[in-house]
Amino acid sequence: MLEAYLTTLMTQLAEEAPIAPTPTPYVLAHVARHLREHCASDISLDDLSQQTGYSAGHLIRAFKQHYGLTPHAYLINQRIQLGQAALRQGQPIVEVALTAGFNDQPHFQRTFRRLVAATPNQYRPRSSKSKNRALPAKPTARQRLIVRRTAGRCM
Repeated sequence: MLEAYLTTLMTQLAEEAPIAPTPTPYVLAHVARHLREHCASDISLDDLSQQTGYSAGHLIRAFKQHYGLTPHAYLINQRIQLGQAALRQGQPIVEVALTAGFNDQPHFQRTFRRLVAATPNQYRPRSSKSKNRALPAKPTARQRLIVRRTAGRCM
């Protein structure tokens, strides 16, 4: 009996049209755009609440429901993406940290490593000098033998 009920229920659910995802409300889209465009500046939750007319708690819950991140996490993510772009251009890490809106380099490095799983130095492209630099050739067995024989002699 239970099996028949579940079979009927599953059949009915399979025949129903899928529920369309709810569109992102204009207010939340505006907040996300504001965070993207001004990610390097200081943005407080109170400022965002005043702009939207939402309470701080409601704004956080609604934003997280639509974007999967809180407004603060979204802001930090945008700052890291800005930092990644600057690092790809070869800018110094200190300059990148300040340009991306972090107060100091260590905070930027800790956050970058946590989100990207690499340090900023590991992420930045290698300079053309280090790519084109030839590795020193390994000495041959004969060369090593000559060096050993002459190591103790004064010339």
